[in-house]
Amino acid sequence: MMIKYFKFRNALKRLVKENNELLEMLAQMETNELKYEKFNLTWDDGDGWRGWVYNEKHNRYFFNDVPQEGIMQVWDENFKWEESLG
Repeated sequence: MMIKYFKFRNALKRLVKENNELLEMLAQMETNELKYEKFNLTWDDGDGWRGWVYNEKHNRYFFNDVPQEGIMQVWDENFKWEESLG
């Protein structure tokens, strides 16, 4: 019984330590200048590629939530959207 207790205690201590490290990293990110930086992102969700792009001129994000076959199709849609804004 004591062995199970110590295994559980050690696992819990590791979890708490990792959680604290994650919270510290998030706090650093919040105070960092990257908080205010706009960016684009593309990813594969398993059923297709999706992404978002930020348009500086119009101060807007475009989120492409329709699964695309490849990364280039996502960016083609993003470029079409940016062109349509003028």
